Amino acid sequence: MRLSLYLSVALLLVFPLFCVAQESSLSAQAELSVVAKSGNSDSESFYGKGNLSRKFSDSLTAKWVLHASRGEDDGVRSSESYGTELRLDHQARPQFYSFGFLGWFKDNFAGIKDRYILGGGAGYKILEGPPHSLSVEGGPNLTSEHYTDDSSRAYLAARFFAEYGYAFTEKNRFAQTVEFLYDFDDTNNYGLNSETGLIAVIDGDFSLKISYRVEYDHQPVPAILSSTDKVLSMALLADF
Repeated sequence: MRLSLYLSVALLLVFPLFCVAQESSLSAQAELSVVAKSGNSDSESFYGKGNLSRKFSDSLTAKWVLHASRGEDDGVRSSESYGTELRLDHQARPQFYSFGFLGWFKDNFAGIKDRYILGGGAGYKILEGPPHSLSVEGGPNLTSEHYTDDSSRAYLAARFFAEYGYAFTEKNRFAQTVEFLYDFDDTNNYGLNSETGLIAVIDGDFSLKISYRVEYDHQPVPAILSSTDKVLSMALLADF
């Protein structure tokens, strides 16, 4: 409970930093997609995502992400999830950076009533392109989870993340991300997430994104849930 309270207060405190930012230091992207999902739920649903970034200096950048998904089958709700993450990146050297983040996530159909995460780490840009780009990052985090079966737990975890990109042109690109999550308190509790995406410019600030995402949870709670969710989506992106 304390971790969730601290994260909620932190989100409220940092919100004014984005509101008072100068227009030149802000950038944003909106995403709206139609999703076909199989696994813990089989449905067609709408997914929305917003990214807001503020550049405080050449080396310090903050990013706030909000996302929501909801679907229905024959008038019955079949999928629903919400989440937000606030992240601060510091570019210590041209290829080396450190970061800290906090977030909240909810997906009752995956057994997660609430998940709160507070963490940080470091990353390295192996390739900066174009056309090839490759970066890796990792670090520890504190995770507090409350499940739909009314159980809960808090634990120390680790996150490892890699992202590869290939730019066909300045705005048309391919992207592949892989994320591994590990629980130090329970070695059977780990997860693996992968997303493959292709982004093509339609006109000006609008792009089309086709992506395929796989989310694997080796130890879902409750145990009757499927360990794998697969998401195929087509999204419209707008940059501001």
